[in-house]
Amino acid sequence: MFWDKCVIGGDLPTPDGSDDYSKTLQGLYKDSIEEELILFEKEDLLNRYDDVCALIKDLDSEKKSIEQYLQMQMKEYEIAYLGERRITWKKQVRSVVDAKRLKKEHPELVENYMKNTTSRVFRMN
Repeated sequence: MFWDKCVIGGDLPTPDGSDDYSKTLQGLYKDSIEEELILFEKEDLLNRYDDVCALIKDLDSEKKSIEQYLQMQMKEYEIAYLGERRITWKKQVRSVVDAKRLKKEHPELVENYMKNTTSRVFRMN
């Protein structure tokens, strides 16, 4: 069935949530047209999307609260153990280019290295 429908027939398989599937869609539909499309009979899908977004928000908040509690317990310590679990909270140094300053002081240099990329951004209101 998959072979006949997707490989021979050229239909996309059912979305699976993977990054590879998203990349495939971005590749297939990288160009867009500035017209509108009305979708029918998909309200239940959008309702489920809203429910999942709310769950993710709640779970992210709960995850962050747990992290904060553990950090509060660790105080200045970099490494802690809870049973077999190892928890670390270490400093790390990150070097970044001060893009604002570079653009201000050397705009011609920045212009030489500017690269424009195009992608489609998916949003729902």
